[in-house]
Amino acid sequence: MVTQVNTKKTSHSHLKHLDLLLVFIGSVGIFSFVILKFGGDIKFNIQQLIEINNGELSYPPNFLFFLFTSFISGFSTNSNYLSFVVVVILSSSVTAKYFLTKRIIINNSYVNNILLNKRKLLFISLAYYIVCLPCR
Repeated sequence: MVTQVNTKKTSHSHLKHLDLLLVFIGSVGIFSFVILKFGGDIKFNIQQLIEINNGELSYPPNFLFFLFTSFISGFSTNSNYLSFVVVVILSSSVTAKYFLTKRIIINNSYVNNILLNKRKLLFISLAYYIVCLPCR
């Protein structure tokens, strides 16, 4: 008796969350570019973090970002390391926002009996993501 081994692979299972990886990498690139080229309020917030971690300032009323970033960075006062941590935190939050948007669209499509293929879903998710980007 010959036993047959199931060699059927799931199609593209290694690419299941490729879009999340691309959104994260793209966000890292965008935030890094913004910090290096323009600075803006991100550089100001990093300077505030350094002063907070040195004990020169207290936490502002919107303390969660500063406290979380300080905790993740180990209360560092190195501006380059804080810039790296800020980029990772901001990119992670953008990726989480994209993932939640995608899940909401998928769940609503099942509730409303709308058939979305992967390309339509990706396009709708990215379009919503781009429209909801903060503009300054």
